[in-house]
Amino acid sequence: MSDAAIIECNDYSPDRVYEAVKKAVSFTGGIGASVKSGQTVLLKPNLLRLSAPDEAVVTHPNVVGAVARILIDHGAKVIIGDSPGGPFTRFFLEKMYSRTGLDKVARDTGAVLNFNTKTDQVSNINGKLIKRFDIIKAALEVDAVINLPKLKNHGSMRLTGAIKNSFGLVPGLTKSGYHAKLVNADNFGQMLLDLLFMVKPTLNIMDAVVGMEGNGPAAGNPRHIGVLIASRDAIAVDSIAARITGVKNDEIPVLRLAEQQNIPSANVKNINVLGKALDEAMVRDFKPTTGSDRGMGGILAPLINFVGGSMVVNTEVVQSGCDGCGDCYRMCPVEAITINHGKASIDKKMCIRCYCCHEICPQNTIALKKSLLLHLTGVGNRKQKK
Repeated sequence: MSDAAIIECNDYSPDRVYEAVKKAVSFTGGIGASVKSGQTVLLKPNLLRLSAPDEAVVTHPNVVGAVARILIDHGAKVIIGDSPGGPFTRFFLEKMYSRTGLDKVARDTGAVLNFNTKTDQVSNINGKLIKRFDIIKAALEVDAVINLPKLKNHGSMRLTGAIKNSFGLVPGLTKSGYHAKLVNADNFGQMLLDLLFMVKPTLNIMDAVVGMEGNGPAAGNPRHIGVLIASRDAIAVDSIAARITGVKNDEIPVLRLAEQQNIPSANVKNINVLGKALDEAMVRDFKPTTGSDRGMGGILAPLINFVGGSMVVNTEVVQSGCDGCGDCYRMCPVEAITINHGKASIDKKMCIRCYCCHEICPQNTIALKKSLLLHLTGVGNRKQKK
């Protein structure tokens, strides 16, 4: 059985977060079980887009800072880095670190911010679906990767956590190619599992102090959960996050696939939960995302294939809020977006509903809209059990 810890942490005050992270690490065998003194470690937060910490889009800097402090005290060299959605350039990374508060973390702790924008292709012969990945050099030139995800809903994967956070190691706009080729939810989910098993993070600490409900991972609403979730097993972290937020495994492609592949920690019954009791950590009314045809699968797949575009969740630009910045245009993997007269426009016939534009929009002006048939059938209107 995998060990995983749920540690109470009710706010982001630095001292409280530090004590909670230290306790979480102790439950995973201590920092020495994940990193040796003298090693170089990449801390991989979720830096989806330019966002202030209180928006609940990115991993909170105080969580990153607490982990950095523990590692540096242990004698490790710490690098903080990610490849957010958008261009993987030094200029963009500087803006990201400043906006998310990680520049201050680096100054306060002595950690180093990654500005290496080189990438490489890595063989993945054991992958079930993907045999070669494009990966940022910063992840390839360290001794260990520590995974610091954020608990959030996700438009296509239903929940984004420790497994999907590894996707941030795929460089910038290269992510769009994976979205374009892997439109099917199970294929995309299998790619994420292949990537996770290649990266092999030695420790995973999820920021679930304040998560995101509704239309995550960027346009939902912050929701206080009040815990950190930690394990050396990323799948165990996501299994606990799913249970806490009331989402069934068959709604989450990566966990559904992990169960099918007989990975024990995909089922919380096979996890030794330490710290706070799982039932006490549950959020009974965590609001789901609008829904996605990519994540439905199962018995609904034939119906979805039959009715095609009538049974989908579409993207729609809220024109009054769009400032024509072009981030969605640059991110779209199939070039379905144009900028006309200072406003974004989406060609629905070309759109593959990867929701990259929804995730990346800094103004939250790309909405997810159910089709009429989805409204009438009620598909995707998942209610949480009390």
